[in-house]
Amino acid sequence: MNLIRMILEYVEEKQSGPHKVPIPEFSDYRNCVVEYHVMLCQEAGYLDIIADGQTPKSILRMKWAGHEKLDEMRVRA
Repeated sequence: MNLIRMILEYVEEKQSGPHKVPIPEFSDYRNCVVEYHVMLCQEAGYLDIIADGQTPKSILRMKWAGHEKLDEMRVRA
């Protein structure tokens, strides 16, 4: 769940208007692991993404459920 929180915080920080957000890169995680978790966030309804098959290309926006999940994670931290 730490990586999910990191992804959601990244999107919250980078998101501004109708601009796409690139898939994040975190030094502690391989890119394929981050991409997998971005796909999980999309499946959970946290993010809208653009994907090529099973590979996310960019993030369109954080959805309401993503904001709620991030708020919940921050309260627990």
